[in-house]
Amino acid sequence: MDVHFIISFNDKHVDRLKSTIKTIENEFDYDVYPKKYLGSAKEQHQSVQETIKRAIETNDFCEGIDVKFKNDSIRDADAIILMEDVKTRNRRICGFCTVIFHKDYIYLDLICANAQTKGSGTIMLENLDKMANALLLKEIKLSSVTKALAFYVKKNFECDSLCPMTRPVTPRVTKRRTRSLSKEKSNKKMKTPKRKKRKQKKDTKKN
Repeated sequence: MDVHFIISFNDKHVDRLKSTIKTIENEFDYDVYPKKYLGSAKEQHQSVQETIKRAIETNDFCEGIDVKFKNDSIRDADAIILMEDVKTRNRRICGFCTVIFHKDYIYLDLICANAQTKGSGTIMLENLDKMANALLLKEIKLSSVTKALAFYVKKNFECDSLCPMTRPVTPRVTKRRTRSLSKEKSNKKMKTPKRKKRKQKKDTKKN
């Protein structure tokens, strides 16, 4: 697959990430935003955010991921990385991810690949690995949805000592109430024939 990468840095974090931006500009053939000659850094990043949101609406991106989480990640992450398929018309977006840069690692907050483009998730992870190497970072971290867990295990990701897990609570059993009701019904059925017998005895005495 012939791809091209665009990375857009959040205007709120540009000052903190100056050295990171400089390294990526020098080491990679990426389109890096914001660009000084294009004006407002905020407007440039917002343009990339809108491009991503349109791609999500029109393609099979991010299936099974909460909408609020997607929007929050696109808005708040340090940077958005887009992957374009160069051979398609208008350079179709075949994947994107949002990342947060820490002192020793990159946190992969969100990664979404077009379901129709095979291998795009793998290519994005490989390029993220190269980026981490260039920035002298030790690890790439993420939190996986259950559906994607097997994929990340294949890509050599491991659970840390604290691996977040959830279990649904077992529903309350309501069988006792139904049993008591059935007992009441059976008791009523047993009492009715006894009353009839007593009435019959009274009638015989009168005679």
